[in-house]
Amino acid sequence: MISKAGLAVLDALSTGRKAPPEELAAETGYSREHLYDVLDELLSAGLLTETRGSSNQRRVRIAEHPVTEAYRTLQVEFSHVDWTELLSPATLRVCWYLDRPRYIADIADRLGITRQGVHSALSPLKNRALLSRSDSKYALHDEVSPLLAFARATVEHEHRARVREIAPSATLAWCDPNRSLVRVQTAEDTDALQAAPDWEMTGLGRFAAYGLQFFLAGEPPFWYAPGEELTAA
Repeated sequence: MISKAGLAVLDALSTGRKAPPEELAAETGYSREHLYDVLDELLSAGLLTETRGSSNQRRVRIAEHPVTEAYRTLQVEFSHVDWTELLSPATLRVCWYLDRPRYIADIADRLGITRQGVHSALSPLKNRALLSRSDSKYALHDEVSPLLAFARATVEHEHRARVREIAPSATLAWCDPNRSLVRVQTAEDTDALQAAPDWEMTGLGRFAAYGLQFFLAGEPPFWYAPGEELTAA
C-alpha cells in the first residue's frame, strides 16, 4: 500500500514534472534518507520512472499507471483538498468498503481490525464532510467517486505487485483489501505459488486432495488470504 510519504511524492509530481530527490525532500518535509527509500519503492512498483541528468543526477517523474492516473483524477476534481494530509494506508483500505452504506462493525470485521481503528481511519474524511451517514451506516458521497476509484486502484496494485514477485504471469481475478484470487499462465508460476507461503491452490485442482480428478483447462487459480483456512466449501 502507498505510504503517506509515497503519496506526498506522487502529489508533488502530479503535474508531470521531473524532479531530483533533494528537491522532493525539501517539498515534502521528509529526510533525504527516507525519501530515497520511498523513491526506490515507487520505482520498483512502476509508479515512477527515472532518468539521469548532468553529473549523473537522478530525476524522477510519474509513470503512466492505473494508480497514478486515479490519483491525478482525484487531485484535479478536488484540487482544494489536501489529500496527502487526509489519506493513509488505513484510510484507503476502509474506503474500499464505502461504495455503499455499511456499519462500522461490518467494515472492522471485513478488515480484521478494531472498530476504533475504522473510526480513526474515517475521521479525516468525516472532518471534510466527504461521508454520508444514515442509520449508523457510512458511505462516501457519490460525488467523491474518484476517491473510491483511487482506493481500489491502490489495493489492486498491492495484490498484483505481491503475486508478480513470485509468479510474473499472474493476473488478478478478484480481490478485497485482505484477500485475492489470481490466475497464472505457466506451469513454472503454478509451481512457484504452490511453494510460496500464504498462497493456496483453489478451483477444481484442489479437489485432487479428496481423490477427485477433473480436467483442467490451463493452470489452476490461487487464493491469497493469510490467516484464513481455505475449505472445500
